[in-house]
Amino acid sequence: MPIKMNTYFSPRKIIIAMLILTAIILSQILYLPEHTLNAQQTPQDELKVLWVKYGGEGDAYATCVIGSLVYVIGKYIGPPRGAIEARNINTGELVNSWENVYGNYTELYDCVVLGGYLYVIGIDNAPGNFEWLILKFTPKLELISEKHYNPSVMDDQAWFINSDGRYLYVGGIDLAGGKNDAQWHLIKVDPRDLSIIKKYTYNPSTGWDEINSMAINPLDGKIWLVCVVNAYSLSERYWRIEVLDQDLSLVASKDIKDPLRKIVFDDVGYAYIT
Repeated sequence: MPIKMNTYFSPRKIIIAMLILTAIILSQILYLPEHTLNAQQTPQDELKVLWVKYGGEGDAYATCVIGSLVYVIGKYIGPPRGAIEARNINTGELVNSWENVYGNYTELYDCVVLGGYLYVIGIDNAPGNFEWLILKFTPKLELISEKHYNPSVMDDQAWFINSDGRYLYVGGIDLAGGKNDAQWHLIKVDPRDLSIIKKYTYNPSTGWDEINSMAINPLDGKIWLVCVVNAYSLSERYWRIEVLDQDLSLVASKDIKDPLRKIVFDDVGYAYIT
């Protein structure tokens, strides 16, 4: 059922949809490891599959589109190495691909398009522990620049990337508090050279705290985080919504007892969280 938020969030309502069945159905449709699917909606409100293509053996985590190309972001296995496949959006045919291993383990998790460039984030273990990896590509998958960011000596991971149209925002976790004490971590990045402009971290418990989802309000550019606190403690676990301005200062927060996983915005500034 919908959960009412405090008055800060008005008049732009936030709608929290506890639609478990729908979430499961959508996950089954959209999570397609090792292959890419393109579908369109028919006049009868049915989804028609236009093409299915199988890539290299591994996992696909995200897609982005530039012009007539869809970019599939993920990893190949044996050894795990970050991979990107660029496919024709109409036919699914492979146009270009990129893969690499920094150290001996790399995974790519998310992407965003800004200014005609493809930005991809993930992890590698080049320093001996997992570190954040940020990559910038041309539409032809020519690597322009890369950023390796290692917040701690433990296994840190970058999971999300988004943009307000000017800057990049990358979210994940670091283990600065110890191997069982994760905190969420967000950085603001200059897309020109991938330099870090600002950082935001929060460690609300001595357990595993992480970001589940991140989105940017299209009206005011504020960054919304959906997080879980003490994820592995059934008795103490809860979920938290945070709103940050573009300087990564916290302007609002709300604790929720029900599980929260994903946030999206519509064009008029309403947030939908499941």
